[in-house]
Amino acid sequence: MLIRAALPQMPMNAVSHYDSLLAHVEELLEDLLSRRMIKDKQIVSSVAQTLTSGYKYHGRVIHLDEANKIGLKVESLNGEYLAAVYAVYNKLRGLFTFIDKLLTPISDILWIISVSSYNLNHGLVYVPEIPMADYLTAPSSATSTSSPSS
Repeated sequence: MLIRAALPQMPMNAVSHYDSLLAHVEELLEDLLSRRMIKDKQIVSSVAQTLTSGYKYHGRVIHLDEANKIGLKVESLNGEYLAAVYAVYNKLRGLFTFIDKLLTPISDILWIISVSSYNLNHGLVYVPEIPMADYLTAPSSATSTSSPSS
């Protein structure tokens, strides 16, 4: 019953656009995976398809075991490496908070002139490979080691 009521209201060009966008994102992901993580094209395609279409909810957390199971090459960090990642995370979080404060007056102006804005509270942060030895300091001098959930 609900489908019969909703289907006539659904613009078919939006469905077509969604399929096209999904295919585009899958292609971009395949390119990224093949350059940075996985050489086997079949595994790359399988992982990309799973990540773009295999989950019903975009915000679902993929833990280490599941990431390995679907073919991603991931490992758990600890010690100095984990402290370095948290330090970078906290610096970026501070930067994005600062940028949000700068942009808030602009979003108020956009609201007045009826321009839609979207608040994204999550996203993928892509960080290129950095030689860790060049950036690591002793664990006691790490800027911050608080977890992302703090």
